[in-house]
Amino acid sequence: MAHFKPRTEEELALDALLPRGIYHGQVVTAEQQESKRGDAMIKLRVDVFDGNGGRQVVFDYVADAWMPHKLRHVCESAGALDAYQTGDMGKIADLLGGRDVWLELDQEEGKGGYPPKNVVRDYMTRDKANAVRVAESDGEAPPDDDDLPF
Repeated sequence: MAHFKPRTEEELALDALLPRGIYHGQVVTAEQQESKRGDAMIKLRVDVFDGNGGRQVVFDYVADAWMPHKLRHVCESAGALDAYQTGDMGKIADLLGGRDVWLELDQEEGKGGYPPKNVVRDYMTRDKANAVRVAESDGEAPPDDDDLPF
């Protein structure tokens, strides 16, 4: 007789998440919006590449009002620091769509009836992402992803 280990919905949801780590992604959409508190923010839809040809969609929200470092870092990562220097959220949102980014991904437990999800802790430049990967792999250089089709 074949057996398996029954899992809870929470366990199944956690299995579907990407592990914590540094990832390459692409901003699919960037929309300027207003938060519930009335702060200007940008809602990002980011495709996070898992390194095996798959991708996971992660939504992120950046604003100067509550995470100014994250707003600057996503602009640096996407090569849009000039737009950041203008202080114009609309200009930043217009430039981020379609841009490659490197990010630190984490997992967050489910809250209020919602399942667990992946969350972006911060963004970084490609050079910093590669340096972090080298440090985490005991000095072994990460694979060169210049030949990847994205």
